[in-house]
Amino acid sequence: MSKKRTTVLVATILLLVAGLTFNAFAGTAVKQAGVGLNFCLWPRTTTAASSTTRTPTTTRITTTTAATTARTTTAATTTAAPTTTTPGLKGIDKFVVLRYVNSETVRASANPGAASLGSLANGKQLELMQAETIKYNDYTWYFKVVYEGKTGYIRTRYMDEVRPDGYFAVQPDYSKYTDYVRVKVAGNLNVRTSADLSSATNILARRAEHGDVLALKSATQVNGCWQVEFDGRTAYVSAGTSYTERIQPTAIPSGNTAAQNASWAAIVNQKNQTVSVYRNKTLVRFMTCTTGGTTEDRLTPVGTYTHRLEMNGLPGKKSLFLSWHTNDPEKEIFGEEDLTVFDCVRITGGVYFHRIPRQANNSYDYYKARLNAAGSHGCIRLPEVHSRWMYDNFAYGGVVVVQPL
Repeated sequence: MSKKRTTVLVATILLLVAGLTFNAFAGTAVKQAGVGLNFCLWPRTTTAASSTTRTPTTTRITTTTAATTARTTTAATTTAAPTTTTPGLKGIDKFVVLRYVNSETVRASANPGAASLGSLANGKQLELMQAETIKYNDYTWYFKVVYEGKTGYIRTRYMDEVRPDGYFAVQPDYSKYTDYVRVKVAGNLNVRTSADLSSATNILARRAEHGDVLALKSATQVNGCWQVEFDGRTAYVSAGTSYTERIQPTAIPSGNTAAQNASWAAIVNQKNQTVSVYRNKTLVRFMTCTTGGTTEDRLTPVGTYTHRLEMNGLPGKKSLFLSWHTNDPEKEIFGEEDLTVFDCVRITGGVYFHRIPRQANNSYDYYKARLNAAGSHGCIRLPEVHSRWMYDNFAYGGVVVVQPL
């Protein structure tokens, strides 16, 4: 082979090798660029991704890697954050709601000087973390609550305990019923899905409370049970005389012209310790109560009274007032606020319909046990579900008839 042909052949081989090497490098670069773009598919890089020049491709790979690193770091931080805010913090499935004031501060501990976690608005509810209230002093107590994923503390004074499904138990259509049973037993009473007192499997989760008045759906007892309406459903309670008693609403007295002609009339039967409320002569509420005691300074005044916007210069309704009694209703310590009374509807003078008084720690068990029997200081105490309704609904101009004890 001639020297010239040999030189040409060698040159050709060298060019071929160089081409293969370049193609391999370019292919690798393109492949790397493709992987990098798959990590970061932002819309703003779509145009750049179609570029065929190698220099932008190299820049794109570097930028994408940085963006990927930054986003990975952010994701890691976001994932770690919930562990510090305890989003799974759970209470005991009991709730309290703010009433009577526009807002109340939630604190970091059970102390009025503790740091504020925020402000709870009127009508908003919180889940309790424990049933027991926490004492700061004799007149300031706190609920321990779940507040925005954190443990918080709020004063008991303006808080009401509520069921998770709202403020009120479902009330029957009182105009449909003429007979009722009242819960006499202290504490709570089992409510059953069938007339079987021996079965532990047919008991509803919610029980009837002392003083509850339940509409009677049948006057015939079945297996020692009354058939009643309870929270909008047919249910059964014990007919034992130590547990329940039959009662009936009190009619508007036929000879009382003022009550007969009033659009709203409330008849207080002190002998049966009940209040029957009529609107346009139709029964719209029937409840148990506690009227005044038998001593001269505790009597509930008997007579017919018209509810007014102002009575002797005083408001016809007050959302709350403070009383001055100790835990023993027979003793009074004036000047020391110990009881808070809500939902006050004036009857005459200083005599009101109002809710069972709450003690400073938000309890009222002692007073609740006095429902169905005379024992107040002259006012007419009502269960909470009814006192709220009375405050919201009983209209100015309504007539209250208080019958003798």
